Amino acid sequence: MAETVEHKGMDTIDWLRRVGMVANALTGDMDGQEVAEIVLHQGMAGMSASGAIVVFRYGDQLLPVATIGSTVETLHRTSPLSIDRQLPMCHALVHGEAVWVTSRDDGLARFANLRNAHPGSQGWAAAPLMTAGRPFGALSLVFDTPPTLGAVERQFVTTLTGLAALALSPLVQRLGPDGVDHRHVGQELLEAMLSAPPDGVIAVNAEGRIVRASRQLCTMFGYEPTALEGQLLEVLLPEASRLEHRRDLERYLVEPGPRPMGSGLALRGRRADGTELPVDVSLSPCATVGGVHVIAVVHDATGQRG
Repeated sequence: MAETVEHKGMDTIDWLRRVGMVANALTGDMDGQEVAEIVLHQGMAGMSASGAIVVFRYGDQLLPVATIGSTVETLHRTSPLSIDRQLPMCHALVHGEAVWVTSRDDGLARFANLRNAHPGSQGWAAAPLMTAGRPFGALSLVFDTPPTLGAVERQFVTTLTGLAALALSPLVQRLGPDGVDHRHVGQELLEAMLSAPPDGVIAVNAEGRIVRASRQLCTMFGYEPTALEGQLLEVLLPEASRLEHRRDLERYLVEPGPRPMGSGLALRGRRADGTELPVDVSLSPCATVGGVHVIAVVHDATGQRG
């Protein structure tokens, strides 16, 4: 049995670091199988899970693509699996929706086959792999202790699943007649990265121009959706700090990595109406087919700093 520890909840830096590793693997030289294994490792470690599995649907059967952890090895050995088994990943795959189970009693009440498939487990999370709006597989996490599945953790699993789908969708062509358009990985990758924690998220290119901004960030700063795209990031900063920020971005791109921005400083942002708000910012690089981007998660710190 894999050793687990109680999950205390995921912070933004950990979220960025783990998702960034998967995103960078996706745009590198790794094939889909290798990226799937990274997804499982980061998902299992980030969520303090005891096991993880990625499956494809092949007709009425489930085809394991990658597994990790002893609790899913038992499930893997029972392959092939029927799609109609009462398991969270089967539900996610058939219905195209995520499943969150935080106690064994609840799990057994909802999914009868859990008793034999995952004996002794205390929680489960499963989310579908989607392409063209249809589920073609699922990612499932298994927990030996009752898991924390708050908003950040759920977004983490959902984002990992989106990245896994990008990596694995070309393999669907080998399993059936439906082709998958995989030409827009860069754009889809950024969209997946923006399905982030419940804070504002923004993607900036090496020139400092905004490539994507999440709906939460636009709302936070008083902009209409897509209104920020193409503008310089400085539009979100007080005038007095714009020059220094440009220098900070240049220094960051020389040695990029997941870290908080302006550690120990009282950072401020500028809304569309000219008013200011206190913010906390975490940065992570993301390599895409369009070049290196900086992903920033922006937290409104009004409640903490006023």
